[in-house]
Amino acid sequence: MRKYSFRNCHIVVLIVVTVLSFSVNSSSQRDKNALGGQYDVSLTIRALDRTVKAGSPVWVDVTEKNNSDKILSLGRGKPLNMDQGREAFIVDVWNEKGMRPDETTLYRKKLGHLTPEERAEAQVPVGGGQARFVKPGETTTDRIDVGRLYDLSRPSTYTIQVRLPIESNKITVTVTS
Repeated sequence: MRKYSFRNCHIVVLIVVTVLSFSVNSSSQRDKNALGGQYDVSLTIRALDRTVKAGSPVWVDVTEKNNSDKILSLGRGKPLNMDQGREAFIVDVWNEKGMRPDETTLYRKKLGHLTPEERAEAQVPVGGGQARFVKPGETTTDRIDVGRLYDLSRPSTYTIQVRLPIESNKITVTVTS
């Protein structure tokens, strides 16, 4: 049996910490542009309709702009012509009292917020996504139905924001009866 000294443990710990530091730093450099700490992508959202009837779709356009000096690949979990709400973006919603409406079953499954019964029946998604290549300075827009992700059936003014992990602007949509 070989004996390891306490001194050798310090070397191993030092190597592990160095490797972890390098991977964290290179990850953050990938997300941020080297010039001024700006992100390579910016998000802007806008509602197609500022007022909708309860039960109607709440369509929001999400525009991503490539702020870098290189072509970026923006992956999508679904074909590019489909609603990307639960696939490419995390969507946050608050009512006028600052409370979150209930997530739909569809969105809870995507986020992993499952009941024990739902967890037992969960299916594992398989590939099928696509990538969109965006040149420097160009934009790409996806449309999402926020009503598929949250229960927006109660009349209220809702604040909506999109993340990926950068945050978009906030918009408001009023749902009427």
